[in-house]
Amino acid sequence: MDPLSSKPPGLAYAAVLTANADAGRRRAEESILLLGAVMPFDTSMRDAAVARERAEREAARREAFERTVSALEEIARETGLGRAYLFGSVVRPGWFGRNSDVDIAVEDADDSLSLAVRLSRTIGREVHVVPLDDSAVAEHARREGIEWTPES
Repeated sequence: MDPLSSKPPGLAYAAVLTANADAGRRRAEESILLLGAVMPFDTSMRDAAVARERAEREAARREAFERTVSALEEIARETGLGRAYLFGSVVRPGWFGRNSDVDIAVEDADDSLSLAVRLSRTIGREVHVVPLDDSAVAEHARREGIEWTPES
Protein backbone atom coordinates (compact mmCIF):
# COMPACT_ATOMS: atom_id res chain seq x y z
CA MET A 1 0.00 0.00 0.00
CA ASP A 2 1.27 3.45 -0.86
CA PRO A 3 1.46 5.38 2.43
CA LEU A 4 1.03 8.72 0.66
CA SER A 5 -2.29 7.72 -0.88
CA SER A 6 -3.93 7.23 2.51
CA LYS A 7 -3.12 10.64 3.98
CA PRO A 8 -5.90 12.53 5.75
CA PRO A 9 -7.28 15.48 3.75
CA GLY A 10 -5.85 18.90 4.58
CA LEU A 11 -2.55 17.67 5.99
CA ALA A 12 0.77 18.00 4.22
CA TYR A 13 3.09 15.02 3.96
CA ALA A 14 6.54 14.58 2.57
CA ALA A 15 8.36 11.41 1.74
CA VAL A 16 11.93 11.48 2.92
CA LEU A 17 14.43 8.93 1.78
CA THR A 18 16.90 8.11 4.49
CA ALA A 19 19.86 5.78 4.21
CA ASN A 20 20.50 3.42 7.09
CA ALA A 21 23.54 1.23 7.58
CA ASP A 22 22.59 -2.19 8.91
CA ALA A 23 24.97 -5.16 9.18
CA GLY A 24 27.34 -3.83 6.53
CA ARG A 25 24.74 -3.18 3.89
CA ARG A 26 22.70 -0.15 3.06
CA ARG A 27 19.02 -0.13 2.77
CA ALA A 28 16.63 2.75 2.15
CA GLU A 29 13.54 3.24 4.13
CA GLU A 30 10.79 5.69 3.51
CA SER A 31 9.81 7.92 6.38
CA ILE A 32 6.60 9.84 6.27
CA LEU A 33 6.73 13.20 8.02
CA LEU A 34 3.64 15.05 8.96
CA LEU A 35 4.31 18.71 8.16
CA GLY A 36 2.37 21.53 9.72
CA ALA A 37 -0.84 20.46 11.36
CA VAL A 38 -0.23 17.67 13.86
CA MET A 39 -2.97 19.23 15.91
CA PRO A 40 -4.99 22.32 15.04
CA PHE A 41 -4.49 25.20 17.45
CA ASP A 42 -6.42 28.32 18.32
CA THR A 43 -4.79 31.63 17.30
CA SER A 44 -7.53 33.92 18.60
CA MET A 45 -5.43 35.21 21.53
CA ARG A 46 -2.52 36.02 19.26
CA ASP A 47 -4.83 37.59 16.69
CA ALA A 48 -6.40 39.77 19.40
CA ALA A 49 -2.96 40.87 20.64
CA VAL A 50 -1.86 41.77 17.11
CA ALA A 51 -5.08 43.74 16.56
CA ARG A 52 -4.56 45.63 19.86
CA GLU A 53 -0.97 46.47 18.90
CA ARG A 54 -2.07 47.76 15.49
CA ALA A 55 -4.80 49.88 17.07
CA GLU A 56 -2.35 51.34 19.61
CA ARG A 57 0.17 52.17 16.86
CA GLU A 58 -2.53 53.81 14.76
CA ALA A 59 -3.73 55.87 17.73
CA ALA A 60 -0.14 56.99 18.38
CA ARG A 61 0.26 57.93 14.70
CA ARG A 62 -2.91 60.01 14.72
CA GLU A 63 -1.94 61.70 17.97
CA ALA A 64 1.54 62.55 16.64
CA PHE A 65 0.00 63.92 13.44
CA GLU A 66 -2.53 66.08 15.30
CA ARG A 67 0.05 67.37 17.78
CA THR A 68 2.39 68.23 14.90
CA VAL A 69 -0.31 70.17 13.05
CA SER A 70 -1.21 72.06 16.24
CA ALA A 71 2.44 72.88 16.88
CA LEU A 72 2.89 74.06 13.29
CA GLU A 73 -0.14 76.36 13.68
CA GLU A 74 1.32 77.89 16.84
CA ILE A 75 4.75 78.36 15.28
CA ALA A 76 3.23 79.85 12.11
CA ARG A 77 1.41 82.52 14.15
CA GLU A 78 4.69 83.51 15.80
CA THR A 79 7.14 83.18 12.91
CA GLY A 80 5.21 83.38 9.66
CA LEU A 81 6.06 79.78 8.74
CA GLY A 82 4.65 78.94 5.31
CA ARG A 83 3.68 75.70 3.61
CA ALA A 84 4.88 72.35 4.95
CA TYR A 85 4.47 68.70 4.05
CA LEU A 86 4.22 65.96 6.63
CA PHE A 87 5.54 62.72 5.16
CA GLY A 88 6.90 59.34 6.12
CA SER A 89 5.39 57.00 8.69
CA VAL A 90 3.31 59.72 10.37
CA VAL A 91 1.06 59.86 7.29
CA ARG A 92 1.12 56.13 6.47
CA PRO A 93 -1.20 53.91 8.49
CA GLY A 94 0.51 50.72 9.56
CA TRP A 95 4.04 52.14 9.35
CA PHE A 96 4.22 54.22 12.52
CA GLY A 97 5.80 52.59 15.57
CA ARG A 98 6.75 53.35 19.15
CA ASN A 99 10.05 54.95 18.16
CA SER A 100 8.96 56.59 14.92
CA ASP A 101 9.98 60.15 14.24
CA VAL A 102 8.03 62.83 12.39
CA ASP A 103 9.28 64.01 9.00
CA ILE A 104 8.41 67.50 7.76
CA ALA A 105 9.50 69.39 4.66
CA VAL A 106 9.01 73.16 4.97
CA GLU A 107 9.06 76.26 2.82
CA ASP A 108 10.45 79.51 4.15
CA ALA A 109 12.07 78.08 7.26
CA ASP A 110 14.88 80.36 8.34
CA ASP A 111 16.35 77.82 10.73
CA SER A 112 15.39 74.16 10.18
CA LEU A 113 17.35 72.96 13.20
CA SER A 114 15.62 75.35 15.63
CA LEU A 115 12.25 74.41 14.13
CA ALA A 116 13.01 70.69 14.55
CA VAL A 117 14.06 71.18 18.18
CA ARG A 118 10.97 73.22 19.00
CA LEU A 119 8.63 70.73 17.32
CA SER A 120 10.35 67.79 19.05
CA ARG A 121 9.91 69.39 22.45
CA THR A 122 6.28 70.24 21.75
CA ILE A 123 5.13 66.89 20.40
CA GLY A 124 7.44 64.65 22.41
CA ARG A 125 9.02 62.88 19.44
CA GLU A 126 12.10 63.30 17.32
CA VAL A 127 11.36 65.54 14.33
CA HIS A 128 13.32 65.80 11.09
CA VAL A 129 12.84 69.07 9.22
CA VAL A 130 14.09 69.45 5.66
CA PRO A 131 13.82 72.61 3.55
CA LEU A 132 11.73 72.24 0.40
CA ASP A 133 13.86 74.56 -1.70
CA ASP A 134 17.10 72.58 -1.68
CA SER A 135 16.30 69.07 -0.55
CA ALA A 136 16.59 65.83 -2.46
CA VAL A 137 13.61 64.71 -0.38
CA ALA A 138 11.41 67.61 -1.52
CA GLU A 139 9.83 65.86 -4.49
CA HIS A 140 9.05 62.79 -2.43
CA ALA A 141 7.55 64.95 0.34
CA ARG A 142 5.34 66.79 -2.15
CA ARG A 143 4.24 63.59 -3.88
CA GLU A 144 3.72 61.33 -0.86
CA GLY A 145 3.13 63.76 1.98
CA ILE A 146 0.16 65.67 3.32
CA GLU A 147 0.29 69.38 2.66
CA TRP A 148 -0.13 71.75 5.57
CA THR A 149 -0.68 75.50 5.24
CA PRO A 150 -1.25 77.96 8.09
CA GLU A 151 -4.83 78.83 8.97
CA SER A 152 -5.77 82.37 8.08
